[in-house]
Amino acid sequence: MEIRLPVFPGAKLFTVGKINVREMDRLAKDDELMQIETKKGNRSIKAPADGIVRRLLVQEGDQVSAGDPLAEFEEGDAHSRTAQGDSAEGASGETAQIEEKEADLLILGGGIGGYVSAILASRNGRRPVLVERGRMGGTCLNVGCIPTKAFIASAEHAEALRECGLFGIDCSPAFTVNMEKLVERKDRVVDRLVGGVEYLMEKNRIELIKGSASFTDDAHVLVSGEKNLRLHFRDCIIATGSAVSLPPIPGIRLAGVMDSTEALSCRELPGSIVIIGGGVIGLEFAFLYRSLGAEVTVAEFLDRLLPMMDSDVSEEILRSARAKGIRVELGAEVTEFMKAENGQLITAYRKGGNRHYLTSGRVLVAIGRHAETEGLGLENTTIQLLEKGRGIRTDEHMQTSAAHIYAVGDVNNRVQLAHAASYEAEIAVDHICGRERAFDRNVIPSVIFTRPEIASVGLTEDMARAQGIPCKTSVFHYAANGKALTMNAPEGYVKLLANEENEILGGTVIGADASALIATITLAVTKRMKAEALQETVFAHPTTAEIVHEAALGLTIGALHE
Repeated sequence: MEIRLPVFPGAKLFTVGKINVREMDRLAKDDELMQIETKKGNRSIKAPADGIVRRLLVQEGDQVSAGDPLAEFEEGDAHSRTAQGDSAEGASGETAQIEEKEADLLILGGGIGGYVSAILASRNGRRPVLVERGRMGGTCLNVGCIPTKAFIASAEHAEALRECGLFGIDCSPAFTVNMEKLVERKDRVVDRLVGGVEYLMEKNRIELIKGSASFTDDAHVLVSGEKNLRLHFRDCIIATGSAVSLPPIPGIRLAGVMDSTEALSCRELPGSIVIIGGGVIGLEFAFLYRSLGAEVTVAEFLDRLLPMMDSDVSEEILRSARAKGIRVELGAEVTEFMKAENGQLITAYRKGGNRHYLTSGRVLVAIGRHAETEGLGLENTTIQLLEKGRGIRTDEHMQTSAAHIYAVGDVNNRVQLAHAASYEAEIAVDHICGRERAFDRNVIPSVIFTRPEIASVGLTEDMARAQGIPCKTSVFHYAANGKALTMNAPEGYVKLLANEENEILGGTVIGADASALIATITLAVTKRMKAEALQETVFAHPTTAEIVHEAALGLTIGALHE
């Protein structure tokens, strides 16, 4: 039952005063739960019967009115109890008892996959308990998407200042980059969003437990942290995310050799930096550091950048990188990091059978991330892993081999993107609630915040060719778009892919606003729209979105402006 605020005479709003209980406390009838402050003194809210406080729905200082829920209360014997004879060693060395607790839906991890799962489950009538050992928001919010985009926003302003002369604006003398302030701004943005996620947990009445969870079997986890708990769950969603991958290269632990997390807290702009890896993370950092004024070299093991993209996109971004002064070494196998006598870092690599060396003030290793399963105790369950332990194996509904346990986000290693984690969370919660919805990789867009931006969804031309799928393509270039020319952004193009029935199978954008333009193409792919539907849509002028329209025209009657 819910204990609600009764009608008190006087004001319409009252203040929650002292709360005398904690969640899962066992009370006798008429024990005081809390006090409510009124103009005529404090009023006591008491337990209506013997039972347990399942959940507190308010905090001290909250404003409440008559009828507002204050707590969830269960009459009778407790399902939650202190385990007799069980104990755990606390941080102080003292032995603490382990509390037993029931969870309707247990969610492990407070990143986007975890907290979206919790919100959706709560709104579908489930009672989620979320366990998170660190800050809410996970990798994306704390050390991934958001902080890197905060850096990139600063880099874009720096680039704009360099180019302002082209627009008739004189910004001399030269500007300076204050990395201390850049990092502080990034931290403010992250802190605000973390606070927003924490508010959403309270708003949606989601119980949040701070601690680390480890499975003991297919139905229980032990949580160590603020409380020591043994949780018995009905259903579970694992959303523990991923961690930075570091290859076993000699010297990788030298001072000045950073991973992406360290780079986001570096308060000094390096005069020069070598970036290991020409994938998404490596290239985003390469362009932002270059825009901030650093000398940048990218060392990539493969013979092309961004191997997951169409080969012509790889060629286009390589041209853009070199045009901006970024040195790119393809086919470079990094073998060692060393420290020179003058304090510079030396990166040794093999290329074409020869040994080469690069010197720089800093090195950033950006070769990807791996599923975070360490410490989860999966060996105590029937949950199966992917080959070489690269993630948790799941089916199209995000179910693991233990049918009532699901895995979403980076930990299942399907698609390591934040919005993919959110999409998978929807699929998992739907299935838990009895609705069928299958995962579809083709409807998940990807965006790379280089300069110019790159975005893609569905099939690429290279993928269609490799799979033997008959298709036709249409390409329209930014150089023929009026808005792009006003922005001094003539680089790039939009490419659309359609089948024999003219249904849009995929699209790629490389150019200004690619991160926004891909949404229209994603909708077309998701709804299996025909090119004619895009052709018949009116796009505002002048906008870069018209490039999508022109590409669609290229699949029907032919582009008008190229």
